[in-house]
Order: sequence, then structure tokens, then C-alpha cells
Amino acid sequence: MLKPIGVIAALLIWSILSFGQVMPADFSVLNYRIAVFSVPANPVAASYTFLIAKGNLTTNEAFNKAVFLKHKTTKPQDVAELPEWGKKYTWRVVFYDKSGKEIG
Repeated sequence: MLKPIGVIAALLIWSILSFGQVMPADFSVLNYRIAVFSVPANPVAASYTFLIAKGNLTTNEAFNKAVFLKHKTTKPQDVAELPEWGKKYTWRVVFYDKSGKEIG
């Protein structure tokens, strides 16, 4: 049985290790095909559209040509299945108001 100090140490180590899995740095390699995409909630947004494209894309033109997944949701997060392991992806989100007008 773990003593109280052992439990605290185990929780501290677990929290440090799990943070890296939840918050990957830019340009890091994801070793999962199921990914959760999340943005801070926009108080005036009625819906969100998550867009995912293959590649490390920096221009809107390149991104728009490479989009392979569009998913509209009323929540500021989405779950997507990525097609391949170890590949680079770029994602963006578009905010819409109640009338369906793009607001950001």
C-alpha cells in the first residue's frame, strides 16, 4: 500500500507526464490517430467549424486546398480521426453567429 507521500509523488509525476499528452507543442509529432481539437469558447459564437488539412501549412491558400475534414459543432472542441500516423496536420476553426455569419 502506498504511503501518503508516495501517492502525492505519483500524482505529481502523472500530472507532469499527462500535460505533455494533452498540450503538445507546435510542430510536435502526434502518435495518435484520434485527436481532440479545442479552442477557448467564444461568447458570441453559436457554432464552430473545425477544419483539418494535411501538411504543415502557413498560407490560407495552401490550407484551403489541403482541407480533408470539415466538422461543424456547437461546442468549442471536436474529436477527429486522422488518416495516418506520424504525419503533419494543420487545423483551424471558424466561428459563426446565430445567423450563420462568420465572425472569426
